[in-house]
Amino acid sequence: MRQPFSKWQDFPVWLRILAIVALVNFFVFWLIAVKSGGDAWNGYQKDGHFYLGSHGAYTQVTKSFWSYSYNHVIATWITHGAVFIGMAIFLNRKLTKRKAEPSHAVNAATRRD
Repeated sequence: MRQPFSKWQDFPVWLRILAIVALVNFFVFWLIAVKSGGDAWNGYQKDGHFYLGSHGAYTQVTKSFWSYSYNHVIATWITHGAVFIGMAIFLNRKLTKRKAEPSHAVNAATRRD
């Protein structure tokens, strides 16, 4: 028996594009965080100084880079959340459509021989 969504092509184009955007966004976020010493969400601000944080280590950066990093964290949450919401919408529509379709299988209890 074939799984209902076993191939990438089984998903609609909009959901595939959204998943690719989320994946690329996360990869770019991760790469920049590794290269710059962390991210603003794990960092802090103190006395006009801005620090990125990663596993207890902190790197001082400019205010504009700290703001960029902070906003990129939020953008990553948004894109990943959008993929999960999009998947839920897609699966809900698929399930609703499947329930609305008449069954072609003969029910053994209603079968008359």
